[in-house]
Amino acid sequence: MSKKQKYTNPDLPVYEIYVDEEDNTGIRFLSLVQQPAIEIEGFAFDKEDDIMTFKKVEEQKIFGYFMVPDKLIFRRDDQKGDYYVKFSKETIKSMMLRFNKYNNNKSINIDHTEEMAPAFIAENWIVADAYYDKSRLFGYEAIPGAWCGIVQIEDAKFWKDKVKGENRYSFSIEGMMSQRPSTYSKQEQFDKVIDNLTDEELICLMKELQTEKISFDFDKTLERLDVQAVAKKKL
Repeated sequence: MSKKQKYTNPDLPVYEIYVDEEDNTGIRFLSLVQQPAIEIEGFAFDKEDDIMTFKKVEEQKIFGYFMVPDKLIFRRDDQKGDYYVKFSKETIKSMMLRFNKYNNNKSINIDHTEEMAPAFIAENWIVADAYYDKSRLFGYEAIPGAWCGIVQIEDAKFWKDKVKGENRYSFSIEGMMSQRPSTYSKQEQFDKVIDNLTDEELICLMKELQTEKISFDFDKTLERLDVQAVAKKKL
């Protein structure tokens, strides 16, 4: 698994991606990438792998998450500056259904370029249960509402050079999508930031906070009710 990105600014705005039926919003391509925006790397199975002892695994397959609900994804552009986007469970399901409806299972490119991959989506589904889901067979935490699947690579040379040779085991989506300001409160957004920190980053954060001391009780200021209220909030 890849290391989670450290989010350091809970004050950045959050935009929700949604489906606009009139504007034909949806996913056009699945892209094979080295570093996924959702920060969850895919897992590749080769004929030489021996980790799946309970069944025979065919070669040249990649399992991974395509979209994860409520995951804050960092973005930057000239108009909005720095911000996050997220997908709801309902939006992910709608986009998955539309993607499959129009037979886009071979619409897989490389690094969001015009170069197409000799591959197709062999299986894909929405995770319905945190425990009883096929993703757990691959050693992943099942994320309810997430869209995941298995991509089959058809060309041995492409598998060797572009997938294994360049560590391109993950997925990123591409398409026409609408955005609107999220209804996240500041507290909810901060909670999401904390959820995205690794254990190591949380420990470092706690140590940093422990070294910070705030004093209010000088010149009897703590006797004031308004100062007491601020002190309680800080504590």
